[in-house]
Amino acid sequence: GQAKVQQRAPVPQQPTVQVPPAQRPTATVVRGEEPEIFRPKAAEPPMDEQAKVLVRAMLNATRADGRMDRDEEQRILKMLGEPTAVVVEFIRGEFEKPVQVRDFAWSVPLGLEEKVYAVSVGAILLDDRTESEYLKELSHGLRLPVETCVAIHRRYGAPVIH
Repeated sequence: GQAKVQQRAPVPQQPTVQVPPAQRPTATVVRGEEPEIFRPKAAEPPMDEQAKVLVRAMLNATRADGRMDRDEEQRILKMLGEPTAVVVEFIRGEFEKPVQVRDFAWSVPLGLEEKVYAVSVGAILLDDRTESEYLKELSHGLRLPVETCVAIHRRYGAPVIH
């Protein structure tokens, strides 16, 4: 007999694509650094919910008397450190909203009540009756015991109003 010789079908070749030199990506690695084009763009992180509540607390407290004076503004900036563009934009939006202490107090997530009251006390000078009334209503809405409020006022060197 004759041995059958199997012939293989030719394997199709992948077409090769020639990229013109002007379109070829070029990247130079210097001292192990990744080229700029491969680095992810740093996106500014969104504000988390706790940060929003605390910034809202500071702004509401400073606006309780209908105005924000220079010292109160400086206190907020000191508490915020260096606010990002996201935070600044959030603050601008908050200034357009009316201060509604009861609604705000009830919106505070459980566990943040003392922090909210503390940043509120720390943000204002407490030199106006409307500010003390605001803080009393806030503490009531947050269901904070009087002793807790007194301790927070003492911690910030603020007049005790309770």
